[in-house]
Amino acid sequence: MSLSQAMAQGNTTLQIDPQVCTFIVDETQCDIELQFRWTLSYPQSICVHIAQQATPLFCAEKESNERRYKIAMSGDTLFELRDAQNQVLITQASVNVFKLVTDKRPRRRHGWGVF
Repeated sequence: MSLSQAMAQGNTTLQIDPQVCTFIVDETQCDIELQFRWTLSYPQSICVHIAQQATPLFCAEKESNERRYKIAMSGDTLFELRDAQNQVLITQASVNVFKLVTDKRPRRRHGWGVF
């Protein structure tokens, strides 16, 4: 079975948990440990890349189907599952990054507290 046939069958998936990372505006990035899980139509060695980057984050042999990876992200990130031998794109998944705005105004106490 060719790689294009496997993709067409829809049996190939990449799941990343968690799918959302949040950090406060004062910080420059979100530090997180991601759990990558994948299923393939047939056993093959794969590499996980950040989209548009040539160097993989990690590669895995045919017997493996999950991996944890610590990463720092400053924006939404698209990950690609590629064939380890020829770098052909197999599937993609993304992680969204949200910046939380904190209210820095001092909180007022109850006005009746002066009695």
